[in-house]
Amino acid sequence: MGMPIWKTDFGKYESGQLLEYRISERKRGREMMKNKNFRKILITMAMCSALLAVDLSAAAAPAVYGAWAGMRSEADAAYDTLPSEPRETMRMSAGAGFYASVQDMTMVDGYYIRKVSAAEMGANPKALQAALDEAGTNATASRPYKVVLEPGKYTVNTVIRLLGNTCLYLEGVTFVQAKNEGYNMLVVGNESGAEKGYCYENITICGGTFDKNGNASKTLIKVGHAANFTMENVTMTNIKDAHFMEVAGVNGFTMRGCTVSDMTVTGKAIATYEAIQFDILVDKHIGGYGYEDLISQNILIEGCTFTNLSRGVGNHNAVLNNPMRGIEIKNNTFQNIKSLALRFMDVRNCSITGNTITGTPRAIEFDSVMQEGTYFGTTLDKSSGTPKKYIKPDADQQILVSGNTINCSGKDADGESPTVCVYLRGMEITKAVKAKDGDKVPKGDYYLSGVTIENNKMTTTQHAVFFRNGRNSTVNNNQIVCKGKTDSDDAIYLIQNSIENTVTKNTIKNPSGSGISLYTKASAKLIADNKITSARNCGIFVDACTAEEITGNTISKPKKIGIVMTANSGSKNISRNTITSAPEGGINVGATNT
Repeated sequence: MGMPIWKTDFGKYESGQLLEYRISERKRGREMMKNKNFRKILITMAMCSALLAVDLSAAAAPAVYGAWAGMRSEADAAYDTLPSEPRETMRMSAGAGFYASVQDMTMVDGYYIRKVSAAEMGANPKALQAALDEAGTNATASRPYKVVLEPGKYTVNTVIRLLGNTCLYLEGVTFVQAKNEGYNMLVVGNESGAEKGYCYENITICGGTFDKNGNASKTLIKVGHAANFTMENVTMTNIKDAHFMEVAGVNGFTMRGCTVSDMTVTGKAIATYEAIQFDILVDKHIGGYGYEDLISQNILIEGCTFTNLSRGVGNHNAVLNNPMRGIEIKNNTFQNIKSLALRFMDVRNCSITGNTITGTPRAIEFDSVMQEGTYFGTTLDKSSGTPKKYIKPDADQQILVSGNTINCSGKDADGESPTVCVYLRGMEITKAVKAKDGDKVPKGDYYLSGVTIENNKMTTTQHAVFFRNGRNSTVNNNQIVCKGKTDSDDAIYLIQNSIENTVTKNTIKNPSGSGISLYTKASAKLIADNKITSARNCGIFVDACTAEEITGNTISKPKKIGIVMTANSGSKNISRNTITSAPEGGINVGATNT
């Protein structure tokens, strides 16, 4: 939906009454005023000027602070119900109010202001670039620049470059790339090729719409060698055969309240374009920057909307033994994603929480080191000290998937992947083979470990949770509804050396296969207190695997058997399970066929 206006600079410079006056000048503005949620937001913003003039801390003014916090909470909810037209009008007015209220070459809220007018911009961004270049030369961490562009719609015919210690304020601005152009719209840095470390620091883009105009090939925004990069309330739209963003070698990346929509991808590449791609600094993948074994870390994507895309957010390249880490993806909305919403390869300390994901075949995927897309650090930079040998993966990779609402359906655009809400893919490489994309990864067991999947609501036409070589992990307290039409797709499916896992307190309705299954050398420490209803096969199916304890589960109306342990399966304890209406029996140990 985008960032509510009272969370931007607007509240400090323009009252709700002035906004109401601006809107009422327009005929359709009067119609907006009939919307009670719109009026509630205007009242909230009208309070900004008065309340921000006093100390709003809870300690100094608890009563005022409490009332204000409650009003903001209500206004946040109201803002999300508004149609796009009043939201856009509010952004335009916010930008106009801020632009009119600040003076060029003055200090405001710790920023040195440089204004660029619509008249100065003309048909190209030279005036804007001049102001950004000045900021790049003169801005410091203690005296950053804020470059403010007058609201309006601008056609751009060249790349805009943004350097350090700069805020680019674009509230109410729309950039449209000239038709049939193939360049980046905005790039962080000079792309000198000599960059080292996180050298472009403290960069913010506030507001604005970037419209690629259906043009192909080049990424819209490119960020490399950066520290403390932030985007708030930015819209990116209308791209073909390219990522919206490529990010590589960044320490501190925040994307909040942004909207990303409408990607057209043709041919076999349809499943390879993430809207927001985290990449590595290697010439084959991201051009221009200095190549270096410099990981991206400390990433936050929050409150954003992703719609009509091939893929949402993630990476498909990594440096062996130097994974991305510190990733938080929370409270976002993903809709109509042709392949998958979130995919991360070889990461540590990653949480995916509170997101709503609908209309996609795959929602969330974690991969270990893979044969394709994995590079040695020395390929990026000969001076890299990252080992090239196999190193046993961490026992606790600190991966959390919690509190998400997921609805998966349809066939993946890659033509081969399953329909699944949460997919874990560890890989055991039995022979080192030179990859088409990447280096010759050493042989070894690159398993996933230390994953928690809990408190999610999942609806799927095939699998809810699929573990492949994932160990020491937990699937707990998820609500799962299956809507598949076959008799073979298990809701929670553990295979291929997925060992020492725990499956507890899940509610599973109508699985098209079994509710919980273990195959091909999988094992579970505990399968307990799950409720499985109307499985088209069995409630719990263990095929030549080990489930140490199966206890306290409630299984009703399976098409076949409640609990099956085939020949060569093992369990120390099968007890306190309640099984009803199982036509072929409650528990079958040593079964050869079901």
